[in-house]
Amino acid sequence: MSPSPLDPHVLSQVAGLSLRVRRLVEGTLAGAHRSPRHGSSIEFAEHRKYTWGDDLRHVDWKAFGRTDRYYLKQFEDETRFTAYVVVDATGSMAYRSSGAPWSKFEASQCLAATLAWLVVMQGDAAGMWAVGSNGPPLLPAVANRDQLRRIVDYLEQIEPSGTMPGGWWIELAERFQHRSLIVVVSDLFDPPGEMIKGLQRLRHAGHDVIVLQTLDPAELTFPFARTARFTSLETGQRLITEPRSIRKAYREEITNFLQEIESTCRGIGIDYQRITTCDPLGKVLAAFLAWRKTKMAW
Repeated sequence: MSPSPLDPHVLSQVAGLSLRVRRLVEGTLAGAHRSPRHGSSIEFAEHRKYTWGDDLRHVDWKAFGRTDRYYLKQFEDETRFTAYVVVDATGSMAYRSSGAPWSKFEASQCLAATLAWLVVMQGDAAGMWAVGSNGPPLLPAVANRDQLRRIVDYLEQIEPSGTMPGGWWIELAERFQHRSLIVVVSDLFDPPGEMIKGLQRLRHAGHDVIVLQTLDPAELTFPFARTARFTSLETGQRLITEPRSIRKAYREEITNFLQEIESTCRGIGIDYQRITTCDPLGKVLAAFLAWRKTKMAW
């Protein structure tokens, strides 16, 4: 039985953190994020709880005196943001090497659900899109706690299989018309040219983009020793080879591939994090969110 996407241990490690937008994005509701639309209204709208890193100038000290808790004032010219988590649901994501606690897809489910939990709990709108041969339709973003149940149900119905539809990176860039936070959770085993072009289009459209590349440790180290038959989880194609004879070339190729992805993301302003299925997901995600918060520039 697969683990639940919302893992209590992982949630406990990111509790108290927040997922904010680094750039101006569009929204529709009053909330905790600066809007790209400059209006004249600066009327007080509501409070929200203080989280580490928030601007102390907005603390409501009168509320603190009454409740002994820190709250921030929010105003009507601030806007909630919309976040979409895009999950790779192709066959390669089902891979799980011996000793790994998760398959790549199980880890991605957990990461996606945890990020959606953060977004919804802070009052913003979260949606989900699983992309693959049999991926369900996009789950529209909603800003209420019932959305968490819908997201978990959505993720639990997916069985990774098949290949990525042709041109999906371009479709990804064209799918979202309003500027949003887009989080891509994938092993990124796609043609680099299409992937880079799609990421560039997302950034050009004004989206704030995060890429979480989820890999199995065996895909990095290629630890296989004996003659083996490798079977593609996407196409079913089989290959018999002597691992020791290709290990050096494989490691060089995967290293170059990962460096190209990371340097491309950094170069176009995308926050990139590589995660393996043997990493403590909560700790890695918490460290990434804390790092991202220090890099935010309004």
